[in-house]
Amino acid sequence: MIIDDNFLTQKNKEYIDQVILGDNFPYYLQLAITSKDKKEQTVLGHCVLRRKEERSTGEYWNSEHHPYFIDMFNNFTEKHNIEYNEILRCSVYLTFKSTQESCDVHNDHHFPHKQLIIYCNDCDIHAVTTLLGDETEIISPKKYRGVCFDGVPHFLTYPKQDYRIVIVYTFK
Repeated sequence: MIIDDNFLTQKNKEYIDQVILGDNFPYYLQLAITSKDKKEQTVLGHCVLRRKEERSTGEYWNSEHHPYFIDMFNNFTEKHNIEYNEILRCSVYLTFKSTQESCDVHNDHHFPHKQLIIYCNDCDIHAVTTLLGDETEIISPKKYRGVCFDGVPHFLTYPKQDYRIVIVYTFK
């Protein structure tokens, strides 16, 4: 696992602050696919790149904002000498306090992959991401933090107050 609090450029940070955290960035209702009771784990999201199996023929990027997301992703992978062949999906997720404490344990794909999470805001310190690999690892949220890990089962704990905004990439 790699945790880095200093990989984004000033331009990346301004984009997060002015656009993603701004009042004109579009978020859409998404029924969380990890939940048995989808109404309990609904999130707001902005899909930058759909999963390969969900794309139409010839479709790739789902958002006009994609160049900014590619730039942030490449800043992290280049700094840490991470080679990749393909970004499998990319979405921005906005989660709030929920009637449940956490989302269901899930793995984003059923094949080997890596994941990068970028935290866009300083949210409730209880809104952690828990990785269930060989050892349990708990990642605390921190604005502009990037966390890269192998695709292992994981879950998020919902904020007890305010909201949490993250960018999630999966890649191989």
